[in-house]
Amino acid sequence: MNKITLIILLLIVTTFLNAQGNYKDFEKSTILSTNNLLVSVGNTGFILDWGNQIYPLSLKGQTDSRRYLNFMEKLTWGGKVDGEIFYDGKSGTVNLYPGYISQSGEKVSPYSREAGLFRLAKNISEMYSEDEYVELMKNYPVDAGAPWKDIDGDGFFNPEIDAPLLTGDEMIWFVGNDFDNLQEKWTRGIEIRSKIYAFNNNDIMDNVVFKEFTFVNKSDKTIEDFYIGYQCDTDIGDSKDDAMGCAPDLNLGFVYNYFQEDEIYGNITPVMGIQAVNVSKNKYGEINKISSFVNPEPYIDPHIDLDYNYEYLWTYNTLSGLSKYTGESFTNNEGVATKYLFAGNPYHNTGWNYNPEDEVLAGDVKLQLNAGPFDIKPGEEVSVTYAFMGIVEKEHKKGIQIAMNLADVLLKNYTKYSTPREILHKIAEDDPGDYSIAQNYPNPFNPSTTIKYSVPVETKVTAEVFNILGKKVAVLVNERKDPGNYAVLFDGANLSAGIYFLKIEMANITKTIKMTLLK
Repeated sequence: MNKITLIILLLIVTTFLNAQGNYKDFEKSTILSTNNLLVSVGNTGFILDWGNQIYPLSLKGQTDSRRYLNFMEKLTWGGKVDGEIFYDGKSGTVNLYPGYISQSGEKVSPYSREAGLFRLAKNISEMYSEDEYVELMKNYPVDAGAPWKDIDGDGFFNPEIDAPLLTGDEMIWFVGNDFDNLQEKWTRGIEIRSKIYAFNNNDIMDNVVFKEFTFVNKSDKTIEDFYIGYQCDTDIGDSKDDAMGCAPDLNLGFVYNYFQEDEIYGNITPVMGIQAVNVSKNKYGEINKISSFVNPEPYIDPHIDLDYNYEYLWTYNTLSGLSKYTGESFTNNEGVATKYLFAGNPYHNTGWNYNPEDEVLAGDVKLQLNAGPFDIKPGEEVSVTYAFMGIVEKEHKKGIQIAMNLADVLLKNYTKYSTPREILHKIAEDDPGDYSIAQNYPNPFNPSTTIKYSVPVETKVTAEVFNILGKKVAVLVNERKDPGNYAVLFDGANLSAGIYFLKIEMANITKTIKMTLLK
């Protein structure tokens, strides 16, 4: 090869790379690491690096071989157009095509800077040089929904004056679409805007990461019965002894180690929780509600030796909360049809709980949290925000109860308060910690006394008073109680002096308190 030919080739390569975008700034994958959780993010909607032991969700300091929370994750979706079922339609784990959809309906090049990740933080001056920041702002895709602050108040984005709108202490924003590069066609012309963020406050929020996904219908047809699902292949150390469960009223799914001891983590094993904290109104008018919690069953690549139409149906069945292959409802331990698998409380061993020693259930645990159905007209959008939790407790199943407590506060307050500090104030104010029943005070008493108790999740509570002969003389409580701390008054003014017994029941807990009434 002569010198002239080499120069021409170098010019061609340089021109090609420049056309694809600035690769110094163009991030296709990165790590969000501002708090106790490590979250890998890729602009194809998925990232996994076996060689470097990078996984979708891990606890900081627990990233050595096989010490992670989620081995794989996948955002999934599906719906109907003109009565025909479709779903995200990508092979394996790559389910987003990088870049937004222009007003003319064209996809932006996946190699352009606009299609990359935009990583932002409070200490942004430490992340980018001045020149790099200027270049980042020039390519910041405001037209594709990237959040920004209108600093000069003129209603127009000026990259030299205005700035990105940061949520949390660290945030990653990117946009993709549902173009299927394997089949070279649009699935349905949907744009997906993603925002991943976390807070660093040296408190319980340091164990939470949020992922917000907004689906925009860029097609000219209404999408009906549309579902959004998030799928996790969670491995708490040795995957064979993992168990999963859910709390439907809290929009929460969780995976935990069934036994206290694990061959990978030892005797302290974490709990992974995924909660839908903010969900758009569905077609039935319900807000902030998940539609199902299921096991997605083994994934089968639709592009390998399968009738593609069947995979559409199988995936849509799972999104709808039905058995993947049969399309039938699941049944719980009492034989009742349900879309929420294992909706018990493993910490208190109540209700329907997963048992990995059951031969039917044995194997690797996978879960999928679904929301919908939505009807999305052209130009409209729907969104779901997920909270991912990593909770570590010496008593491993207690981490489930802590996840439930946190999920309850998040669900009630996520959209009401703008900062994690305000949410944490509600946690400190309202969090009952665990089930507790205190001795009545005063005791002895005349004529009244107070009994205090706490419930960590919505629970049926009964409190009844019996005399020394076993005759019921009063019913103090007989109703479902929201999580919180309570006090109930027992008035014995119309009763004879003597010994009385208060029997209080909540969840699987029963306690009897001896009380002495004086006259």
